[in-house]
This record gives sequence, C-alpha cells and structure tokens, in this order.
Amino acid sequence: MSVKLGKEVTELLVLDLGYGVKVKARPVNAVIYKKAKIKGLLNAAALMKDQAVIKSVGGQIVKLPDLSIEENQRAVTELLFYMALGKEAIAEWSGVLDQDDNPSAVNEENINTLFLLPNIADNFANQYLSQIIKVISEGEGLGSEPNGAMAPLPNTVKPVEGSI
Repeated sequence: MSVKLGKEVTELLVLDLGYGVKVKARPVNAVIYKKAKIKGLLNAAALMKDQAVIKSVGGQIVKLPDLSIEENQRAVTELLFYMALGKEAIAEWSGVLDQDDNPSAVNEENINTLFLLPNIADNFANQYLSQIIKVISEGEGLGSEPNGAMAPLPNTVKPVEGSI
C-alpha cells in the first residue's frame, strides 16, 4: 500500500447529501478527523453516564435508545462522531431551511438537527471520508468510479530499475 503525497486539497469540497441538501466542507485532515472522533467518543460516554444516573433514580428517557445495549451504544457513538465531523468540516450549505422557509444558518445545533434525518449523517461521512480513500488509492494506481467503486487507472510513474 502507498499514499500519494504533495497533492494538498485546499478548496472546499461540495457534497450532495440528498433531500436537496448540499454542503461545502473543509478538506479532511488528521486534526479534523481526530478531533471529531474524540468529541464523538466523549459525548457518547457522557450520554451513557447521564442515562445511567437518570435510570438509577427511577427517571425515564424518551428520545434516546437504551445505552446499556451495545448496539445502541455503537449507533449513538457513530452518529455523534459524524455530527462532530460535520461541525468541524461544514463551512456552508444550501437546501437547509428553518421553520419559516428561510435559509438556515450553519451552526452546531442545526448540524445536529440535520444529521438526525435518515441517511444525512451517513451520506456526509461516506462522501467526506472518501477523500482519505482517494489519497491512498491514488498511490495504488486506483481511481474511483462515479458510484464510488475503485477502478484501475494507468500508472503514471515508471518503475525504477532494480526496484521490486
């Protein structure tokens, strides 16, 4: 496996999330990715702790699944990671309206609300994180088809004599 270096993307990425929503996102990098991953994990841990405390005193939680179940923990942790990733990356959007049909501001609360819609968070993460796969695959002589599948591309670098 190899990685192609020196091809830094600086312009905003345009991602079509479905439902008429398009976002412009900062290019993915290690800081954005790691920061979002840590935020997602910390937020999930806090939710689990809070839910346990509420249950221990006889309280009920209505809008969250039971976080004592592993599948629910994983689903919520992944969603919180995607939300944190969106908060780090999304700079602009179109097709997101407020209750009065006015363009909605890009902010943390609105990103959270948007990512609760079915498939929006997954569509964002799949498209946004595919930028990492592209960097790696370019070093492998692979490119991507319009549907996201990997396709062979011609090698542009001649092998060095005596190399493996």
